[in-house]
Amino acid sequence: MDAIRVNKNTRVNQVSSRTHFVRSDSNLIDFFIGDKMKLCTKCHKPKILSEFHIDRTKKDGHRPDCKICDSLRSRLYAKTEKGRASHKRSNNSEKGKASRKRYSQTEKGKLTQKASHERTYTRYPERRKAIIAVNNAVKLGKIPNIKTRKCYFCYEQAQQYHHYKGYELKFWLDVIPTCRKCHRYIHKIGA
Repeated sequence: MDAIRVNKNTRVNQVSSRTHFVRSDSNLIDFFIGDKMKLCTKCHKPKILSEFHIDRTKKDGHRPDCKICDSLRSRLYAKTEKGRASHKRSNNSEKGKASRKRYSQTEKGKLTQKASHERTYTRYPERRKAIIAVNNAVKLGKIPNIKTRKCYFCYEQAQQYHHYKGYELKFWLDVIPTCRKCHRYIHKIGA
């Protein structure tokens, strides 16, 4: 394929099998004749069609903004109050729960979860040792099984033990039973 060099004052407005040029202040670009290209509506840079998400409702079959700009828009929206509420609704819906369950049962989901656990264990080795010590104490009968206990805070069925004094060796077995919701909240507020 022959390369066409477009000077710095030229911008590609729309490129398909025919190329249209418009005068503008953009950077020097190279592209090949025959490659399908499109101008991103956000960053205003010409890019090949593979850099745009597929959207069959559009005339050319692709979204108007490139994948990078779309990703940035999604991340910024997720940080807003409205975005967090939307994400929470989606995750708590039956469809969201089913989707997460399906993903966690795939090979990729299992590898992702394992990698996440390994990162946590590497970052907090004393926490892992404390949890193992509690599990061993339960097996030996020194601490009652969590299934027989109620949450210390909300009196629901307990699911985890909380190390309320910390993860130092001398406090490994100083634990209180908590449900997952209360345990997550305790760690979130830093107690």
